[in-house]
Amino acid sequence: MSWIEIVRNSLKMEDVLQRYIGQPNRMHKYLCPFHQDKHPSLSINPKTDRSNCFACGAKGDLIDFVQMHFNTTQRGALEILGRDFNLGLENSRDTAETVRKAKEAREREQKKQEEIKRRINAQL
Repeated sequence: MSWIEIVRNSLKMEDVLQRYIGQPNRMHKYLCPFHQDKHPSLSINPKTDRSNCFACGAKGDLIDFVQMHFNTTQRGALEILGRDFNLGLENSRDTAETVRKAKEAREREQKKQEEIKRRINAQL
């Protein structure tokens, strides 16, 4: 069985979203981490176990979500999920360093986007 099959058979999208972005609202929607979301717009399709943000269009399965959230490769996402959910996957590289670098890159990008928006609003 491949790592992808192990992860998909072991986890649900709801568990992944709750771990990385928190609890849903009473309508079972989450604040999307991929844009400035003030009103929850990320939902899960229970039939396909995939997420979809109706505001920014981000969508995919739990592996896709972790790839986007940590700005990493599919293998990196599988390693993160394996570690964080104790799936017993063998890591062949230092995932802690990969996660740290990905998180820093994502934070830099978010700050850059916020600065651009701030400058645009200041000029208006």
